[in-house]
Amino acid sequence: MPIPIKERQRINHELKTLGFGGLEDRGLYAQIATLYPSHESFRGLLMSTTPLERRTAYECLRPHLSFVAKPLDVYEREIHEKAEREQWDIWDGTAYPKPFKTSEIESDEYKLAKLASEAIEATEWEKAKGVLVLCCTKCTLEAGFPAQKRKEAIKAAHDQGWRWDERNGVKRTYCPAHVLGRASMQLTCSLCDLHVRIRVWDEQDGYRDARLLGWTFNDEKCHCPRCAAPKIVLQ
Repeated sequence: MPIPIKERQRINHELKTLGFGGLEDRGLYAQIATLYPSHESFRGLLMSTTPLERRTAYECLRPHLSFVAKPLDVYEREIHEKAEREQWDIWDGTAYPKPFKTSEIESDEYKLAKLASEAIEATEWEKAKGVLVLCCTKCTLEAGFPAQKRKEAIKAAHDQGWRWDERNGVKRTYCPAHVLGRASMQLTCSLCDLHVRIRVWDEQDGYRDARLLGWTFNDEKCHCPRCAAPKIVLQ
């Protein structure tokens, strides 16, 4: 939903206090991008951003980074792998990892990431001509997707994990945390013959979910998380 006036004023004040232009500055994204000079620091921003806002932050800053950014799904896989290695208690097997819980620490890095995310959200709402608002049928979570055209908003919602269908004249919408499994996808590791069956919305989502769970795919072969681990470490 739109950012309240007082909240916009707070974000604007904090940006200027840090030496950046305000929300009206056209070069704001380029200025924010200077905070993230490497893949690791940029991944830290994405890690501190909720899944619903991660795509927006990624697309806004990517053109202004001093390096060529990896695809968003690669960063998300790296976040998941890092969480597993360091035993973060935030992965529950859903399609997306939960945001990194740093709010209790309130480090300077976390505060900057949070402010950057808020500034990006505020300016995106300001530029948009229209907003697509979706409400999850299961948990009633609402999310708005501002865009110049409706099809752009629909694509943004889909990219961020929202799904919807219509049966018997009833339209149902699901947020990323509550997307239903409409089909089964069977995975067989090419090295150890491990068989796993996962519930997925469709085949495209199935490959995405499998990658987030640690499976890798190459030359029509797939490897389970355990067999793929050595390759991930070497990379």
